[in-house]
Amino acid sequence: MAVTALGVSHGPTSGPVETRGGGDYTDAIVSSYFAAATQRIQATATAGVQAAAGIVGRALSAATLEGDGGAVNPHLLEGIGTDLVRAGRFLGRLIVGPGGRVRILRAGAVASVVSGEADPDTWRYSLSMGGPSSARTVWATAAEVINVRINSDSYRPWEGIAPLARAVASGQLAARLAASLGDEADVVVSRILPIAQGSGEGAANQLSKVIAGTLPGRLAFPETQLAGAGAGRSSAPMRDFGATRTGWEAPPSAATIYAHLFSEVAEVCGVPGALVNPASAGPAAREAWRRLTVGTIEPYARLIESELTRVLERPVTVKLRRLGGVDAAGRARALHVLVEAGFTPEAAQELLGWD
Repeated sequence: MAVTALGVSHGPTSGPVETRGGGDYTDAIVSSYFAAATQRIQATATAGVQAAAGIVGRALSAATLEGDGGAVNPHLLEGIGTDLVRAGRFLGRLIVGPGGRVRILRAGAVASVVSGEADPDTWRYSLSMGGPSSARTVWATAAEVINVRINSDSYRPWEGIAPLARAVASGQLAARLAASLGDEADVVVSRILPIAQGSGEGAANQLSKVIAGTLPGRLAFPETQLAGAGAGRSSAPMRDFGATRTGWEAPPSAATIYAHLFSEVAEVCGVPGALVNPASAGPAAREAWRRLTVGTIEPYARLIESELTRVLERPVTVKLRRLGGVDAAGRARALHVLVEAGFTPEAAQELLGWD
C-alpha cells in the first residue's frame, strides 16, 4: 500500500511517493480517507439513497443494447445504476471465456483502486472481485476495465463521487436523523405503575398480570394505594393506579423533516421527489418519470455507451425505448406539431429521441 498526497493507492505507483511533514501527514491522510468512507457508508444506508438506487437500477435494466455482443445483461445494467447512485462509479472487468464468449464481471465499486499517469490509457486497476465462496483482488489494464463514473473532480478524474458525497451536509443530516429516530424507536414500550412503599409482592404480581393480560377476565381488586400500605399518604403514590407510559415519543416535526430529507436525498441522487412521494398525483408522477428519463437515465446511458465502446472496440448503443413509452402521449403530440411545422417524420422522431 502506498499513501500519496491524494489518498490511498494499492499496488505499484508511477513515481515517487510524495510526503509532507513525515508520519503525522501520512496519518492525517489515512484518517481522512477512512473518515470519508465511514460517512459515505452511513449516508448510503438511508432509505432515500436506497429508493433512488433501486429506481435508477431498475430503469437501466429495462434498456436494450446493440453492438455489445451479449456481454451486458439486465443484471449488469441494474448493478451499474445501483453503483452509480451509491458509490459514484461502476467498475467491471472484461473477460473472454471458452469459445470467445465475451463477458463483463462486476467489481467492487468502493474497494477497487486505480493507479497510473494522467493519461487514462495508462491506468491500472486493482479490482476486488467477489464470488459466493471466494474473493480475490486482480490487476487489470485500462483496456480491460469498464469505469463508468459520475461527478468526477478534475484532480481525481479516475474516481466517481457519489451524489451524497457531494451534498455531504444533507447526507449527514439524513443519516443522523434516521439514527435518532431509530434510537427513539428502540425505547421499550411499557407502562410504569407506582405502588405504595411496603406493598406486598402478591399485589404487585396481580397488577402485573392484569396489565399483561394474563389474568382471566383481566379484572383485579387490589387495595387502594392511597393509604400507603398502612404507612399513610407520605408513602403513597401521587395518584391511585396511575400508569406512566414509556416508548416512542418523537416530535411530529421530526417526521416532517425526515419526509422532506427523503425527497431531497432522492433529488440529489437524480430521482425526482414525486417518484418517492406516495401522495404524488398521476400527472406529477408521469412528469417525474419523464424528468428521470431525460435528466438521469439518458445521460447515464451515454456514459455507459462510451465506456463499452472503448473497451469492446466497437460501437455500442444503449436504447431506452421501453422507458420512452411512459411519455408516449406527450411525444406523439410533439411529433404531430413538428410534422405540421414542416419536419419529416424521421427528422421529428430523431429530434424527440425516438429510435
